[in-house]
Amino acid sequence: MICLNKKPAVFVFVWGGVLVLITYACTFLVAVVESWFDLKIDKNGVSEHTWLFKLIVFCVIAPLLETYLLQFLPYDYYKRHHKSMAWLILVAGVLFALFHMYSIAYAIVAGIKGMMLTYAYASWQGKHVSRFVVTTMAHAFNNIYFLTLELIMSLF
Repeated sequence: MICLNKKPAVFVFVWGGVLVLITYACTFLVAVVESWFDLKIDKNGVSEHTWLFKLIVFCVIAPLLETYLLQFLPYDYYKRHHKSMAWLILVAGVLFALFHMYSIAYAIVAGIKGMMLTYAYASWQGKHVSRFVVTTMAHAFNNIYFLTLELIMSLF
């Protein structure tokens, strides 16, 4: 059996996939709420940039910076002060949502993803690759997936 928390490639693929599935589940829930209550919820994120800009910023810089600020620093504080893991995950999720306040719907999805990334960060047990690297790569996996999807959809 492959241990999820010790194999970097499996960890990145599984957690990146979890983030993608969370996005789809939340998008479905937003659509249900919109239809039940006859609402139009703004779901847009950031979109009016060149593909190269998006690739560099959203798939390299953002995962590195956000993992440092929203997983590494809170986890480091948690380890030094022995605070509750639940609070760590919740606070990191709220901060992640605030970083992604393009719309309320987008921020909610981002907050959930931020909590999952923080949980993933805390659960990593590998010895040869750091928590920071695998969490950044899972985050980048998610962003690359949606950037690729956006590119494909723009062709039609």
